[in-house]
Amino acid sequence: MRFIVKNQLLFFGFFVLIVFGRVGWGQSYLGLDGGFEGSATIDNTNTQTTAQANKWSKYSANQSIADETVTVRSGAHSLKVNNTTTTGRRVFSPLISVSSQTTNVTIQYYRRVADAANSQSNQEGVNRSGIEDLQGTYDTPIANTWEKQTYNPNSRTFTDIAGVIMHKQIGIGGDLFIDDMCIYAGAVDNLAPDPATNPLVASGSADGEINVSWTAPGTGTDNGGYLVLRRDGAAPTSTPNVNGIYAVTNIIGDGTVAYIGTATSFTDASLMIGNTYYYVIYTYDKAYNYSSSTSVSSALPLPVELTSFSASAQNKTVSLTWQTATEVNNYGFEIQKSEARSKNTEWLKVGFVNGAGNSNSPKEYSFTDKSAIAGKYLYRLKQLDNDGQYKYSKEVEVGVSAPLDFSLAQNYPNPFNPSTSIQYSVTGSQNVTLKVFNVIGKEVAVLVNEKKEPGTYTVEFSSANLSSGTYFYRLQSGAFIQTKKMVILK
Repeated sequence: MRFIVKNQLLFFGFFVLIVFGRVGWGQSYLGLDGGFEGSATIDNTNTQTTAQANKWSKYSANQSIADETVTVRSGAHSLKVNNTTTTGRRVFSPLISVSSQTTNVTIQYYRRVADAANSQSNQEGVNRSGIEDLQGTYDTPIANTWEKQTYNPNSRTFTDIAGVIMHKQIGIGGDLFIDDMCIYAGAVDNLAPDPATNPLVASGSADGEINVSWTAPGTGTDNGGYLVLRRDGAAPTSTPNVNGIYAVTNIIGDGTVAYIGTATSFTDASLMIGNTYYYVIYTYDKAYNYSSSTSVSSALPLPVELTSFSASAQNKTVSLTWQTATEVNNYGFEIQKSEARSKNTEWLKVGFVNGAGNSNSPKEYSFTDKSAIAGKYLYRLKQLDNDGQYKYSKEVEVGVSAPLDFSLAQNYPNPFNPSTSIQYSVTGSQNVTLKVFNVIGKEVAVLVNEKKEPGTYTVEFSSANLSSGTYFYRLQSGAFIQTKKMVILK
């Protein structure tokens, strides 16, 4: 429930600050509500003889007025009125100033009592330019029923206006509840406006956002606006109350109010990725009559959902495996590595694996890093979308053990042309040389001559500058020396 002032389709929440200098009335209207979803207040402390700006007020100390959250017609709040005497007492809505004299206006609201035998209402009317106009005689409302009341003092002129409701209480239990009060220019309006058309949805600029838009009806909104209901997983089946006034996040049956305003688009944010949301758009007019609905739905794109990521090591080889549950727009995975013992983590790219693009079924991936030496390493995945956006996975740590023995493996391939690979292992941190000799013992190449940490290594040897024949390669580290033969065949 809300207090609304509109001027050229400006919208404010219920119990909005009411006096903005003076409000142009010609194409504007005022919506009041019994509760306070917005920023105006309920003054139950002081008594007043006329309506006040910015607040609901009461006439007598024998009355109390309060926010009500249980007995509510629309939204989350209504106004509860208690009168401890059998004398009729006034309740004033907030006072509205208008820019010129007005001669035709309608006050509309809903009333309810729990015990009809102990409550009577309702003289009703307006407080206009310091003069009070009331109509009607006291009657007995129907118990536990929201009844619509209207008053149209079309022969009066005024420059400010507020609603006035008279209530007297016959006995205990005769509280009066007021909800969905609206004051608007013109005669009583019970005609619903035309619906919006061409609803569209699109993904927003951030995760969890949906942009919803529509086209205004050709006949306009009659100084009203739009209310949009949202539901997760299915279309909302509930509709707004006729003349109901709501706030964003109010619940209407199985739907939630996602938007109220005069614009023909809005961005719905903070939604759950992967869910499908349904939207129902209503046009409402100055009297809060609602049109038939216009519906649209949207599924938020599923991200790349990583369900597992692990690493294992054997010798100097690290094997990475991971699995995704769903993928959307997935270009692929960049594999990055860092030394776990490093104080300032520096991530190096060691490989790339293509993604599946779009998938709603599990996908498995793997990558082998053959460049690790003895030590501890961190690995992570940089998942890249086709549009260049990226996210990092969690990190996994793996240890690569040092070899137990020095060793020199047979080169592969052998014979070879033009290149071959030679693998060797060292057990301690020490200087290592790996040299190539011809059959007469002449050194023809030095492949390694540096300090090495414990681990297994592979070096590539090119024979581009050598002729066909038999050659020997020798590994030396401290007292360890081992030699093997290889053949160049051109």
